[in-house]
Parts: sequence; C-alpha cells; structure tokens
Amino acid sequence: MGVEPDFDAPVSVPVGEDLRGVLAASRIGTWRWDAATGVVRWDETLERLSGLEPGGFGSNFEAWIETLHPDEVDSILAKVNDAIERRGSYHFEHRTRWPDGSEHWLECRGQVTTDDAGAFTGTVGCAVDVTDRRRAEDERGVALDRERRLSDRLEFLSRLTEAAISVDDHLDFMQAAAAAAVPMLGDWCSLHFVPEPGDDVEAVVVHSDPDRARWADELRVRFPRDPEAHRGVSAVMRTGRTEFIPQVTAEIVDEALDRRPNDASDLREILDALGLTSVITVPLHSSRGVIGAMQFVTAESGRIYDADDVALAQVAAGRIADALDNTWLAEQHRHISATLQRSLLPPKLPVIPGLDVAARYWPAGAEVEAGGDFYDLFRRSSTSWSLLIGDVCGTGPDAAAVTGITRHTVRAAARHGHDHRAVLEWLNEALLLSDRDRFCTAVYATLDQRKGRWQLASCAAGHPRPIVVSADGSARLLGRPGTLLGVLDDMKLDVVEAVLDVGDVVVFYTDGITDLRPPHDRTEEDVVALLGSLATDRSAEQIAEAIDASLNDELGGAERRDDVALLVLRVVDTPI
Repeated sequence: MGVEPDFDAPVSVPVGEDLRGVLAASRIGTWRWDAATGVVRWDETLERLSGLEPGGFGSNFEAWIETLHPDEVDSILAKVNDAIERRGSYHFEHRTRWPDGSEHWLECRGQVTTDDAGAFTGTVGCAVDVTDRRRAEDERGVALDRERRLSDRLEFLSRLTEAAISVDDHLDFMQAAAAAAVPMLGDWCSLHFVPEPGDDVEAVVVHSDPDRARWADELRVRFPRDPEAHRGVSAVMRTGRTEFIPQVTAEIVDEALDRRPNDASDLREILDALGLTSVITVPLHSSRGVIGAMQFVTAESGRIYDADDVALAQVAAGRIADALDNTWLAEQHRHISATLQRSLLPPKLPVIPGLDVAARYWPAGAEVEAGGDFYDLFRRSSTSWSLLIGDVCGTGPDAAAVTGITRHTVRAAARHGHDHRAVLEWLNEALLLSDRDRFCTAVYATLDQRKGRWQLASCAAGHPRPIVVSADGSARLLGRPGTLLGVLDDMKLDVVEAVLDVGDVVVFYTDGITDLRPPHDRTEEDVVALLGSLATDRSAEQIAEAIDASLNDELGGAERRDDVALLVLRVVDTPI
C-alpha cells in the first residue's frame, strides 16, 4: 500500500537536472534560498518570467524583494514567515515589474527546507506566469462590473417609471423620484421644480438618513437659494445646461462662500460637516421649457462621479421632467375640473325645518371631469321646496354646459309656477335647442307642507326613480322612469305623490350606484333592498356615508366607472 504524501512536511531534496529540464520545457521557473549564506538562486526560466536576461538576477533576498509590487511586499513576506514558523509550504500570486516597465503576474509555490534536526535552512519553490489568466479575470471582472452597473441603472430608471405612475400629486412624485436616486446615484438627491414662470421653486431633498434630509430642509430655509448664482441649481435652471463638478475642491467652496460673506462662517462649518465630494446638476427640460433641475451629490461615500454617471443623470432627468410636468398639468386639470364641477352644484343646501338633508357628489376614479351627474335643492316658497337630480351623458365642457342649462332652466321654470311635467318639458326644449347633441336624465320633485304633513311629488325623465324608506324599514320605488330629455319632442312623464311621516327617508340618486363593473352590477331592486337595510334610525349624513361604504365594499377597492350624485332627505318633525 502507498503512503499519502505530506505536502507540508519540510524537505531537503535538491532539484535534479532531469527535473530542471522538464520544468524549463513547461516554462516553470525554480528558485532555492539558502538561509545560511543568504544566497537566492534562480534558474534561467524564472529570470525570463521576471523579464531578466540570463544571469540578470541579483542572487539575494533583497533582489527578489525589488521584483515585487510595493503594495504586495508586506502580505507576501507575512506568508513566507508564517510558512517558516510552521516549517511548511506557502502559495501566493503577485505582480512583478519588468525592467521595461510592464507588469506581469506570477503564481509561486514554495516549501521550507530543514536539516536533519529540523532547523530552518531556506526555501525552494517554483513559479509560473499567470498574466494571461489574471488579465482575462480582470476583463471578466470589468465586464461583470459593467453588467452590474447597467443592471443597477436599469433598475433605477424602472423605479423612476414606477414613481411616475404610482402617484398623482406632483410633490409626492418629486419625493418618490428623488428617493429612487438614493443611493444609486448619490448620497444626496434634490429635485427643484418651477410650476410656472415666476412661481416659487418647489424643492425636495432626500438622503438615506431621514434626519440628514430634515437637516438639509432646515438649511434650505435658513440659507435661501441665490437665484443669480453662477454655479449649482440656479445656474442650471437659468442656462438649461448640465453642470458637472467631479471633485469639490477648496477653491470651489471658497468661491461659493465669497458670494455670501454674511453667512460665510456658518456655511463653511456646514459644508465641512457635509463633506461634499462630487456633484452633478442637470436641468429638467419639458415641452414647456426648463421647469427645474435635479442635483446628485456624493459625500460620506467618497464616490467620484464619472462621465457615465453624468449620462445616467441626464437620462433620468429627461424621464423625470416629462413625468413631473404631466403630473402637475393633470393636477391643474383636476383642480380646474373640480372647481367647475363645484360651480355646477349648489354651494350649500338650504335649511328646511323638520327635514334632515344630506347631499354627495363622488367622481369616478382619480380624475375629475366636469359635467355629468348633478343635484339641486332650492326654495320655491315659504312652504315649498324643489329637488332636482340628473345625469348628463358624457363629461367635459359640453357636458358641463348642459348641466348649467339644466339647473338654470329648471329653477326658472319652477319659479314661474310650472308643474312637474311643464318643468321637464321646458328642460327638454332647452336641451334640444342647445345644439349640444347631449341627452340627460333627471328627476324633478317637490316637497310641500300641507295640513301638518309633508307632501312629496316626483316626476322621472329616464332617470332611476327615488326610493322611499318608511320608518318601519319597508322600502319602495316611487313612480315610473319616463322619457329621456333632449332626444324627442314628445315626452311621456308621470307624476306620483306620497305623504311622508316622521322617520321616513327619501333617497334620490344617479346610476353610478347601479352601474358597477361586472360582476357587481346592481338593479333598482338591489338598491331598494340596500336602503331598506341601512336607512332605519340613521341621520341623512349617516345614510349617505353608508351608501358610499357599500359601494367601496362591493367594488373591493376597484375604481368606480361612473360618477354618483346623491340627495338624502329624512323627516325628523311634522311641519308647523
């Protein structure tokens, strides 16, 4: 049986000539260090591997040290000394400098030698050139590093895209976009936005440490931005050109402080605490021009930006500019639409003694388009009130115009003393003459105080009928649907009357309550059942909120596809 060799055991075997020939043919160089004499012998192959002519090696320990890269001397000597202490072997790779200045790599394996008593006598070993392998590994490492950087950058741009679609408020978008850049593109990121020329600059500052971000916000208030500064955010917004400061030098800091002599001492202390290293400031270009700037700063990480970072910052700014501008413009559109929509509804409901009244308007989804659903409640006389609820087809300016025509026409007709049919016929004629090519559904109703009772009269024109819920919880539809408005000259309209007692509830609504996304569609009968279950012993406000909650529960968080207008009346006392 053979015996497993002990590669760490000390040896004292010289290298034979045959073995030297094999090693030379394999381009493996050898050495032997005699510790007693200090002589280090290299064969010609090892000299060639070190860029030396035959006999060019100095034959001592110091000459060997000279061939090592200075950065690696200490670690290599530590490995050799460790092997001497252990009387064992050692292995390392190191860079060697050739006389022509080129750099190469050698892989060395050595073995400590001893005498018969085990005393240290030197080392023997061999070396092989591994330059090609190391360069290939370095190239693979560079390629992998580039791949990682590309992956990181694509992920960063993806986060920017997600930020753009995940919020509908421009300040939230700014915060999300700046946060997406940290720490990928810097220790700090600030986003500056001018909504319209002449507006104040809106800004957010983000750092991975929220406390430092809050500190930066406080500093921004304490030391306002200089709009005439020829560096930084102000300059970039003014010129529309990118500014790149690879390294923040003392001269750059002094230049900044010279422009603010009154604050120089405090600012220097702050800048020293920040420890700024490198800065990229890029303009935000949109179809409306330069709307702001984005600034990326490195500090505690010590990272120095390069041209690739500048290119990525510019790509990011391009994406952010359009998305931010679109978010802000959509916000303005929603604000204008919401303002217009509010103008199409009564600013407040009249107080009707003996009645508890609530009204709601809920737009579909996040966007608000003026027009569509509406309601109105107004006084006709000291003992009579008119109610109107309706739905104009479509949204936008034309629908808003038709809504305005509808409310004003009904008010005018009612105050001229016309009955229910006549009021709706006036409205039908007005819509036909408007040339808006829009139809409308509506319910016109009146509430009168007669002989100590509330008298309700209602007429529907193609609209969901009102629902009356008695104090005992029984619920019923009132009247018949009738004919659409703005379509035909002749209309079929029916007026139905009801007497309301204390505790009775009447609900007028638009079809956004029934017109839900499949499979959640509701019928009028479903709404009757719903109101019968929730209208008892609740105020008008509570009933309105319960209807809203039922819609949210039914849709499970999905957006509504239609607006909802709602009027709820509850009898709390008999008329005087």
